[in-house]
Amino acid sequence: VAVLNVVTAVFVDQILAASKKDGEYMLKRRRSRLHSELAQLKEMFMSADADGSGALTFEEFTALMRRNDVRLFLMKMDLDVHEVVALFHAVDQDGTGSADVNEFLYGVMRIRHGLKAIDMISLMYDVHRVGTMVHEVQEAVCELVPDLGRQPRSGWTRVLP
Repeated sequence: VAVLNVVTAVFVDQILAASKKDGEYMLKRRRSRLHSELAQLKEMFMSADADGSGALTFEEFTALMRRNDVRLFLMKMDLDVHEVVALFHAVDQDGTGSADVNEFLYGVMRIRHGLKAIDMISLMYDVHRVGTMVHEVQEAVCELVPDLGRQPRSGWTRVLP
């Protein structure tokens, strides 16, 4: 019985060591694939950058999104074109109508891997903070113009008493 326990322990130890190596291999392979996909996407992005600025205008971006090879590549990455267009607008935070390649690729990674709990917590905090600021501004405006909330705007007819 003691010999059987030793043999079983050695067998289990070897299985655990093999599964650890297999897990490490899978992680390494996944990282390599992600790196390759991002490099390909960056190459596509840069090929559409007509002026070589490192950023795409919305016109350059929409032309890129119309290309069949880009659409197929996005499908391979399990990305929807509409999500990527929304990402472009999100990356264009200053409203200039252009998106930086590195910020765009970072956004693609975030879409691809989904939001983490900390992202949602941060977003909820930001929304709450903005809501509080809007409420404070609303109160300040009402204090400065006390009749604002009671009088209809010119050209409007009051429907309710």
